[in-house]
Amino acid sequence: MRILRLPDEHLADLIADGSTVIITLRWHTRTPAPGDLVHLDTLGHWRVLEILRRERAGFGADLRASLLAHSDA
Repeated sequence: MRILRLPDEHLADLIADGSTVIITLRWHTRTPAPGDLVHLDTLGHWRVLEILRRERAGFGADLRASLLAHSDA
């Protein structure tokens, strides 16, 4: 498990999908692995559940994530 600390600007999109979200990262951000934690400046702490699409030329990765409770972060 890795912890990625990213500024909010590294997100291209954040879409609610039931109890999870789909996060699209900017093209220059390395794709995390399932189980990794993503800590964002103002958007909270997220656990990566699955990678929907890896980064590719000019596009960032799409991933499904769940918000961590404050005590889990």
